[in-house]
Amino acid sequence: VVSARIRDSAGLTQDVFFSGLDPRQPAKGDWSFLVGPLDQEAFGSNVETGMRQPTADGPKSIISLFVQTFGATVFSGELWWDDLQFSRKVGLPVADAGEPFADRHPLEEFESIARWEVVSGRSLNEPADEFSLSRENPKVGEAAVRYAWTRRLSGSQPRGIRLTSDSAALSVIANQPWLKNAGLFVGDVFQLSIPGGGFVASRIDGSFDLFPTFDPHSDRGLLLVNIERFAFLANRNPSAGSRHNRHEVWVVPRLGEDLDLLLADVATKTIGSAEIFNAAAIKAEQDADPLIAAGWQGLLFIAFLAVLLLSALGFLTSSFLTAQTRSLEFAILRTMGFSTRQILGVVSFELIFIIAVAMTIGTLVGLGLGVQMLEFLGVTERGEEVTPPFRQVTNWRAIGISYAILLTVFLATIGVVVLAYSRLAVARVLRLGES
Repeated sequence: VVSARIRDSAGLTQDVFFSGLDPRQPAKGDWSFLVGPLDQEAFGSNVETGMRQPTADGPKSIISLFVQTFGATVFSGELWWDDLQFSRKVGLPVADAGEPFADRHPLEEFESIARWEVVSGRSLNEPADEFSLSRENPKVGEAAVRYAWTRRLSGSQPRGIRLTSDSAALSVIANQPWLKNAGLFVGDVFQLSIPGGGFVASRIDGSFDLFPTFDPHSDRGLLLVNIERFAFLANRNPSAGSRHNRHEVWVVPRLGEDLDLLLADVATKTIGSAEIFNAAAIKAEQDADPLIAAGWQGLLFIAFLAVLLLSALGFLTSSFLTAQTRSLEFAILRTMGFSTRQILGVVSFELIFIIAVAMTIGTLVGLGLGVQMLEFLGVTERGEEVTPPFRQVTNWRAIGISYAILLTVFLATIGVVVLAYSRLAVARVLRLGES
């Protein structure tokens, strides 16, 4: 069975089967003209073409040519390819499958093999098939390509040739448990097994511990790759026929109606049974609940503002009461010749020392208490660690702003206290002190 893999303008690939050969009959040993459709309508709905979905409008390209053998005795064989062409004629009947196209448009005449290479990566340590340029009895031009194989692939896997590409390995980011079990490290190159059979040369470029919707305690590994690069490398190899099942799909619709169409398809099970999580709907539901919308961070921030306000009021009250109580003391200092600057120094030293010690001790005690009091949020009702794990993060920016506000209040209070001491009626205070 001979087939070609085509890629349409949207980047989707499909295998097209050629008609004109009967797998049950021995090869003729001569040139045969094989025909494959670029759309299902070319042969009609009663002919199996291999096409599973309509191709996108726009240009199409052939990226691979495959041959598949059947039977336990077929261990070796060879074939020639030449004069790859296409026709723009619509509705080509099957009866015309034996003659070249009347409106022939050449795609590849195989006068050189520089653009092609043997398909590899179907199995580990596989021997390469033979692929060479032959000038013996070409169909068109001066040469054709000869493709030969000397061993049978397991499961009657397809083999063939494909367009050459860059040899860069697939960049992979893996979770840490998978790396540990595989014995790999960042920078290592390995062969990644892909669904449907085959391997892709890959390189570990990073690692991670957590990823959305992935359970880090699961025994399964998780690899992150660029989907376009992965699809390009995987589609260059023939598939063994297995479906590539998608366990989870993330969709970002370009327009609102796209999301509505997707939801309608899921509701009618057009794309199969699926469970949908709509991020916008989940967020709207959370925002409707004020407690969930505020969250622990919001509630703790409100509590922090309340403590900040009470601390400032407490300091103001304490400072003014202390100023009234110590008015006689500072009146005596005034009679001893203390200037306003010296009074400022005494008051500032006392209050700033108390403030610095209190804020330092309060910060350290608060950090310790935060760890002890909030630690219970990191476990479930069964005593298991929550996922993602709970981590206490200190917002030092908010704390710095709060401390700056407190410092402004403290400095203003010190200024008011010093101003009050400098304007004391010394004689009146001393008479009150004597009485």
